[in-house]
Amino acid sequence: MINDEDKSIARAYEAKVTPHCFVIDAKGNLAYKGAIDSIASVKSADIEKATTMSPPPSRR
Repeated sequence: MINDEDKSIARAYEAKVTPHCFVIDAKGNLAYKGAIDSIASVKSADIEKATTMSPPPSRR
């Protein structure tokens, strides 16, 4: 986990939403870029409705 306080990493990877998840593989390649779950909400009531996001088939 990296705390990107100055947002330099977010800008470098072109993050569009928060939270925005980036998974970097062991070789340093970007393996996944996107949402953490299926609902873009900060409401705790939405947690139960959300499903986790899966990487595209080419990245599984």
